[in-house]
Amino acid sequence: MAPIVFIQAFIMSAYAATFPIRVNDVALTVEIAQTPTDQRKGLQHRTHLPANHGMLFVFLNPRAVCMWMRDVPIDLDVGFFDDKMQLVNVATMKRQTDTHHCADRPVAYALEVNRDWFKHHNIKPGALLKLE
Repeated sequence: MAPIVFIQAFIMSAYAATFPIRVNDVALTVEIAQTPTDQRKGLQHRTHLPANHGMLFVFLNPRAVCMWMRDVPIDLDVGFFDDKMQLVNVATMKRQTDTHHCADRPVAYALEVNRDWFKHHNIKPGALLKLE
């Protein structure tokens, strides 16, 4: 089953507000931003993100993706993953800015986590996003 179809089926069948995932062997709990409305809102107005929590943005078709931090009061990292669920690149995003942070190539997923999460866990391009 193709990764995007698989994650869509996983999301549609789940009833919980959060989902367990892994990046390589590091476990996280994520909220899913799948609809355009969810994606526009993202983590706006959140003043805290617990350790090993984040938001996973799911795009129906791989595409060029850029993120920004308007109305987000905490610093974040974003990891961009392709349709094979491999990490393409990571960007560090400063709170309350309109600077665009973009994937290096078309992606199917973006994972927002606390700043330096990828660095702290030594997660680099090529790492795999996995569903629990």
